Amino acid sequence: MALMNYKADQGWCNRCSNCKWIPSYRIKKTETMYICPAITKYNFNAYSGCGKLEIGYSINDGHSEVCESTQNVAYKCTLCGACDYACKVFRKDIDVSENIEELRKECVNAGYIYPQHQAIVDSIRDNGNQLCRPAGDRLDWTEGLAIKKVSEDAQGEIYFYAGDINTYSWELAKRTKAVASLLLKKGLDLITSGTAEPTAADKAFDLGFIEAGKEAAQKTGGGGKKIGSENPGDTGCPCFRGFSLVLSALRCRAWSRSAAYYRTSGTHVPGRNDSSGQGGRVESNLPGSLQSGTPQ
Repeated sequence: MALMNYKADQGWCNRCSNCKWIPSYRIKKTETMYICPAITKYNFNAYSGCGKLEIGYSINDGHSEVCESTQNVAYKCTLCGACDYACKVFRKDIDVSENIEELRKECVNAGYIYPQHQAIVDSIRDNGNQLCRPAGDRLDWTEGLAIKKVSEDAQGEIYFYAGDINTYSWELAKRTKAVASLLLKKGLDLITSGTAEPTAADKAFDLGFIEAGKEAAQKTGGGGKKIGSENPGDTGCPCFRGFSLVLSALRCRAWSRSAAYYRTSGTHVPGRNDSSGQGGRVESNLPGSLQSGTPQ
């Protein structure tokens, strides 16, 4: 998709302000009426969901160009999805979050890139993680576990994906190991990449670096067919978002066929008979200064 593809959505916005506040009939006091972190902090329409829609409309109509002000507004947003949800439930079913993501792509394509964001993308490409950490620092949480390894050319039913944040912290690595151990005791056929695990790269998409995100996602998703696994199981919401939304959008079907997941001790495990389904936007694991895009 491109920003121009959202022109109809941009034109549908009538500045009802449901993307800024809870429905008016539910407002009891001003302290609790805001739903958008950006408009709450900056108190200017441009930072709201409808403000970003108007910026996109102006760019598409040729009245504005991408500039530093566009970059400032586009990245002063947590992509929490509150505006998107409110619009869909209470108003016009506009894809507000996707419009914001497209606005970020326009910034990247025009060369308006924060150094911190470039560092994340460089780390995804060079180190295989989104945390700007050396690849060699990834912890081997599989030590002592009888779990299959991709490096051993093994086959497995469920690819157990630990994720970046859970393999660069001893505390979280121990939790990851405990969860995998529990699932193995339950008789699940797990296989993992261990220290060679590729990154899900969901942060690259959030920041507007689509090509870098695609490259990393294809590397992660394409491995499903190689090891004979069609079901990913993960230990964190960012990983789940990468598999369920990003990889499916890129046609990495071997890794996104399961639509429903059971939550077991913090882990999403494919459910054969569960039709409930879970998904949606999640919070970033990165420091606030990085996810907002403001220089440190």
